[in-house]
Formats: sequence, structure tokens, C-alpha cells
Amino acid sequence: MVNHILLSMIWIALLVFVFFSFFQSWLFSSFMVSCDKAIQLINREDAIVIDLRSSDDYRKGHIIRSVNLSALDIQSDYYRTVIRKKNIPLLLVCDNDKISFNLARYLNKRIGLKNVYVLQNGISRWLHEQLPLVKGE
Repeated sequence: MVNHILLSMIWIALLVFVFFSFFQSWLFSSFMVSCDKAIQLINREDAIVIDLRSSDDYRKGHIIRSVNLSALDIQSDYYRTVIRKKNIPLLLVCDNDKISFNLARYLNKRIGLKNVYVLQNGISRWLHEQLPLVKGE
């Protein structure tokens, strides 16, 4: 009897884990874009690329026409007003995609922006695909 209860609890825990993983990947996929899609957003829709990395990392190499801002800068009243007035896509980039994803969720849920995207796996994916970076400011 104890073995059945233990096995049942393990199965329930695994089911919850699988459900949570699926749900989390579904949430991520609504904002995540590949490098190819990011290039399309930049070239065809004039997306604003916001690089959330440190200013030192930004100077070492960033996507062309990107702007270096922190997540706190974007949440300030000034930038929220500017971003809200322009109905053009925002592409958020960081080292990985965790900071960008959290900010995208904030901009989508709290500010109401619909065209917010996150570069999947961040700048490391951009480099892995050997796409160009601009150095300096």
C-alpha cells in the first residue's frame, strides 16, 4: 500500500513538472524570436532594438542601430511614454533571454504593448550564428 502511494506521488510530481515545463515554454514562445525573425523585424519593420546588457558589453559589440538601456530606464515614465506612442516593434536583447523576457512580459502586461519581442538566447545566439556586431558607441 505504501509503495502505491509513493509511486502515485512520484507520478503526480512528474505530471506537474511536465505541465509546468510545457506552460513555461508556451509563455516564452509568445515573445521569443529567432535571429532570422529579428533581422526581418529590424530591416522590414524598423524595430527598435534595445540592448539591456551593461554599457561595457554594449561597447564591445552590439547589433547595429541598437540602443543601450537598462530595464529600469525603460520602466521610467519618459521611455514608457515614448515607446507607447510609437507602434513599432521592440526587440529586446541581453546576454541570455531571462532579463529580456521579464521585461517583455512587463511591457506587454502592464504597459499594454503588443509588438514586444525577445531575441532567443540573446546576443550569444547572434554571435553563434556569426551575425555582425558593431563596436563602440
